[in-house]
Amino acid sequence: MKKIMFTLLAFFLLVNITYAMNLSLKFKSTSTYPPETINLFYKNGYVFIDTTNIFHVGGKVFQTTVSYYDADGKVPSTKDFDFITEKALVDGEDLYLFVTKKNPSDSNKVNQKYIIKLDSNLNIKKEIFINENINIEHPFELCSFEKVDIKNNEIILKIHERSPSITYYFKVDKSLNTITQDTSGKSIFEEEQISQYLIEQTSNDIYEIAKNKDRYVTLRYVPTNCDNPDTCVINAALTQYDKDYNKKWEVELKDFYEVFNLVTNDQYIIVYGITDSTINKDKEDKGDIIIYDYNGNLIKTVKGVQAKTLALNEKELIYTEGGIGLCNLSYFENENNCYTKAYHTVYKLVYDITTTIKEGKGKISVVPFAQSGEGITVEIKPDEGYELGEAIVTDANGNKIKFTDYKFTMPSDDVLIEARFVKAKTNPETKDTIITTAILLFILSLIVIIVERKNIKPVK
Repeated sequence: MKKIMFTLLAFFLLVNITYAMNLSLKFKSTSTYPPETINLFYKNGYVFIDTTNIFHVGGKVFQTTVSYYDADGKVPSTKDFDFITEKALVDGEDLYLFVTKKNPSDSNKVNQKYIIKLDSNLNIKKEIFINENINIEHPFELCSFEKVDIKNNEIILKIHERSPSITYYFKVDKSLNTITQDTSGKSIFEEEQISQYLIEQTSNDIYEIAKNKDRYVTLRYVPTNCDNPDTCVINAALTQYDKDYNKKWEVELKDFYEVFNLVTNDQYIIVYGITDSTINKDKEDKGDIIIYDYNGNLIKTVKGVQAKTLALNEKELIYTEGGIGLCNLSYFENENNCYTKAYHTVYKLVYDITTTIKEGKGKISVVPFAQSGEGITVEIKPDEGYELGEAIVTDANGNKIKFTDYKFTMPSDDVLIEARFVKAKTNPETKDTIITTAILLFILSLIVIIVERKNIKPVK
């Protein structure tokens, strides 16, 4: 009986956790080129990089549009470029694009790989032509940028050569002056090193890995017999390891037919994948975004989403939805009939809590942001000589939120906490006590003076 009650309680808690979190749409903008997109957080705002896909357009069009949106979803700047963007990185106010350019005068040098550095106005500051700055046998057989990052003040990159199949690792200074090849024979990416170690220790395939502080999260995705959806078996799971690579928990992803993205922040683990295994070129390819915490609890499921790429910071989730129908898998389809309209979307995962002191002097201490439904405790401390006159909590529309015993429940909205401090009133009893004590001390001082002057010794 106790076991049954415990199971019911656990289920009840899980249900409450699952529905406690709400995603709030911050803004939505139309994507320029649906086939490929890259989403980044940049300068307290967002960068969306829409680029054509060489396979879908037969290599005839090389086009990238870079759009910067500020924190309010406005578009101060956008630029078009004649290249395909494969990867991108943000470093302060610099934006690095890893691109392929086209050489119409030399068909043998079509795979021209460049790193391009843009400034905060999206103007090109510097670029480096990779193919002509590396010493390998087939420099123009480089196929794609597989992985890029910034480590120890250098850009590191992994590039794959098409024929023969070889993987190269390179390091580039951030000024884009020099490029050197790493010939150690090992990956220079920490995640890949950890992934290889875990594969050797656990014998599990790892599709993707993410590091957050001293925690590692792996995404396992192993499809078997998937040429036919009726016989397809998917072995997919999320696993978390501690800093010593000890397994903390594992969750099977039973409903996924294909898995695409794994992103993490300090609070959440987010995975996107396809949950509909029906191969139908006329049907849009939709999946689920699932959100877990670091205890392996399911926090939220967003169903029926067409999400190409995901990006995550501490407060928001970006993804591009639409534009990726299953017909895109065929290079021979008419792409104009395949692509649906695509949108860049920014969702708030948590909501801001701001404070202001309307009058007097004091301090308000509270967490800077929280989930919808989370219980919040506020510490309000007047400065010396002041006391709290009034404290109110309101949402973004000015509606008052119940605030009792310095606690409130976080709504699905940003919150403002206002406090008014007033001069502390003097207690009348305390004032009388101070006066009485002063009089007694004065009388005692007079007695001492008189005794000393008359040289009279007090009787013991």
